[in-house]
Amino acid sequence: MRSMAARRRKEGCPSDLDLDEMLSGDLAGQAREADLRSHVDGCPICGPRLAARQADSILAPDPLVFRPLLSSLAATRRARGRWLGVGGAFASAAVAGLVLWSHRGTTPDESSVDGADRTKGALALTVHVKRAAANGGTPTIEAVNGEGPLRAGEEMRFTVAAAHPGFAVVLGLDGAPSVTVYVPAAGSAAGPTPVEATRPVTLPGSVIADEASGFERVVAVVCPTETSPETLREKARAALAKAGGRPEAVGSLGTGCVESSVLLRKSAP
Repeated sequence: MRSMAARRRKEGCPSDLDLDEMLSGDLAGQAREADLRSHVDGCPICGPRLAARQADSILAPDPLVFRPLLSSLAATRRARGRWLGVGGAFASAAVAGLVLWSHRGTTPDESSVDGADRTKGALALTVHVKRAAANGGTPTIEAVNGEGPLRAGEEMRFTVAAAHPGFAVVLGLDGAPSVTVYVPAAGSAAGPTPVEATRPVTLPGSVIADEASGFERVVAVVCPTETSPETLREKARAALAKAGGRPEAVGSLGTGCVESSVLLRKSAP
């Protein structure tokens, strides 16, 4: 997969190493990162290249650690569950979403995962979007990694899979510009959600997409100790300001914790 992407790369496009450094957060806050983001967002070749590398990297912590999840994946491959609440649909989507290629709608099998050349990573975020069906049909749930579409009024839930235990917070960065704490929910007395290593956890609560169109970056942050959501929100605000208020240009939030993000393109219903 990577060798094919490399052959398609044109002169002036970033190298695979450039994309890997951007995904890993090594370029956080640097002008080079903003330049790469700007190129990738406008390049029909590099956009899919980045999405493929990000989908590939979410299993990077250790294939042996994640093997139990991959074994169970066979039963849920290509699953697009119906909206059944926290129970049935999200239980399946949590595992399937761990390795879902959102831009292709397929999942690699275990043999391809074992043989893949990956970048380092320690956290995977999946955004589960409840899509309204046409003509009053049954809504479906789509699991999005990397980037994908979002319409006003659609409902989102979040699943994280971490290589190490910690406490999760989810933030939404939009082009207003503003930063919203999605998990824990506003007004909730709960703090960051505890997560275990190697086991995907669907976080409590859900979020309804507002009517503002444009990019929104959803960022999951897992810290080894409980960290105030407001502290992380201020870090996100600073990162968004440094990116000129453009969520699509934001890389690492500089929290010092492990981070993973999904870029959504919001539109009217």
